[in-house]
Amino acid sequence: MLAKTLTILAIIYLVTGTKDQFHNFDSFYDTGIKPRFSIEDLGATNLGPEEEKGSTFWINKAQESLREKVTNKPLIKRAKNVIFFIGDGLSIATMTAARIYDSQGKGNPWGEENILSFEKLPYSGQVKTYCTNAQVADSACTATAYHTGVKTSLGSIGVNANVSFFDCAASSDSVNQVDSILKLAQDSCKSTGIVTTTKVTHASPAPLYAHSAFRDWEADTDIEKFGIDPSTCQDIASQLVNNSPGNKINVVLGGGRGRFLPKELNDENGVPGLRGDGQDLISKWKADHPQGRYVSNKVDLLNAQKENGVTDLLGLFQLSHMDYYDNSNKDTQPSLTDMTEAAIELLSKNSNGFYLFVEGGHIDSAHHDNKLRHSLRETTQFARAIERTLELINLEETLVVVSSDHSHTVGIAGYPKRGNDIVGLADPTRDSKNLPYTSMNYMFGPKQYRDENGERIDLTNTFASPDMNLIYPSMTPATDNYHAGDDVAIFAAGPYAHLFTGVLNQNVIPEMMSFAACLGNDLTHCKLFNIPSDTCEISSTKCDSSVDLDWRAVRGVCTDFKVCAGNTWLQLSCPNGLMFKESIGFCVRDAALCPESLLI
Repeated sequence: MLAKTLTILAIIYLVTGTKDQFHNFDSFYDTGIKPRFSIEDLGATNLGPEEEKGSTFWINKAQESLREKVTNKPLIKRAKNVIFFIGDGLSIATMTAARIYDSQGKGNPWGEENILSFEKLPYSGQVKTYCTNAQVADSACTATAYHTGVKTSLGSIGVNANVSFFDCAASSDSVNQVDSILKLAQDSCKSTGIVTTTKVTHASPAPLYAHSAFRDWEADTDIEKFGIDPSTCQDIASQLVNNSPGNKINVVLGGGRGRFLPKELNDENGVPGLRGDGQDLISKWKADHPQGRYVSNKVDLLNAQKENGVTDLLGLFQLSHMDYYDNSNKDTQPSLTDMTEAAIELLSKNSNGFYLFVEGGHIDSAHHDNKLRHSLRETTQFARAIERTLELINLEETLVVVSSDHSHTVGIAGYPKRGNDIVGLADPTRDSKNLPYTSMNYMFGPKQYRDENGERIDLTNTFASPDMNLIYPSMTPATDNYHAGDDVAIFAAGPYAHLFTGVLNQNVIPEMMSFAACLGNDLTHCKLFNIPSDTCEISSTKCDSSVDLDWRAVRGVCTDFKVCAGNTWLQLSCPNGLMFKESIGFCVRDAALCPESLLI
């Protein structure tokens, strides 16, 4: 019995006596090692906002939250539009830090009580991000899951897990290819769009339109690097421009211009393209979209927004990824908010609705670079794009979903005081040698900030700098920071937003969005309530053979086939025997065939 008691006491001592001095108050009187706190420091951390010190403040806040929950009612109706936001690498810790960073950047002395735009959405849950062959995911397998409903292997784009790394033949086999929600939206006559701050051929947007055994095969020259003949394996940029559903996407905005231009041709900045096959995919896109506009800078994007008759938009604003927001030229590079607003404005012209994917890609990029300040700024820019979206759309008809693809190994720790600079040192805490450490640290990265003897150095001067490009400390030496395997958050508002609660597997997300918008052949709102869904069934039997038009089954009109690809028909003059109905942009035999009340 005595031995058992001593064992228990030893365990208690190990847990409470040596691991964490905050939970061992005897350490405050230990003169051998400088404690992380002194009694005076600990007392000084009780400096929060004055109104928070009484009980009434907290009870009122709790009641306010309770009333919001109680009065919030699920919206059971079809979603005309779906907008899906992904914050790449947006971990829970990143969200927490970003809301503090956002508030402190506006002069608030505290920041912890702040809330970002998407955190205000009424429904939330958490998402499991693992891949079929990995506990910790990359952006390719996660994107395939949340775009197609099928989980797959690391590095795979738009294919199931039967496809191994670099197996071009297997990825080209239609049996292994999986269709995205974007294709389902096009099949239902909706307009579609992609917006990202990364390359438009990067891992997150690519599974919407491409099928590839490796995420980095963005151009033919990328495939050649692996000793594979690119003529036997179509690259991702080529699939976007030449294949369906990529060539039917109405709005594509982001970076990655180099993958669309041959080496022999310079881009707008005089920099040669990256393709080795001689293909000018930008010119090919222009030829295929005569009513479309290609833009390469912010001014051209804004002008295209104002131009009447534009049905399609391709914007490639950098040779590779777009610049970090704080490093960008604000006169030439559009922000994520600029691009999102332009996409919504154009896609909203389709009376049948739209599907839009928006990615804040540099949250992840900056975490990989261990550039915490950039990552938090990119997160606040992501939140701003969502805030602007909520101003532009009607949540009665638009489902908005916000999530992340995976987490990152970054954390907030060390008992910093309330209102502590989230990108600064953890005040007043110190390590066992009385050296300060940052409030946020990475698990992996290139800089451990140690001297030649392996001892931590004083970071006081380094992190007093306002430099956005500071490399933050990491524990384990590595070229960059790695992803993490913990769950990520999901938020939603609009029709059927209440489905996005609880703990969800990532592949469920597109199934629920499709259900709400009546997309595809599986269970949907329309099937549940026996409502006809939009299709693009084509039959020429009901149309005058002398007129080069096809019958659109759902609308009951004769119209150009391009409408059935989700585009808007803006012809101002119609063939003999037909009249133009401006409100829907169709040439019809009788305007009464499509009364406004029948438009879905």
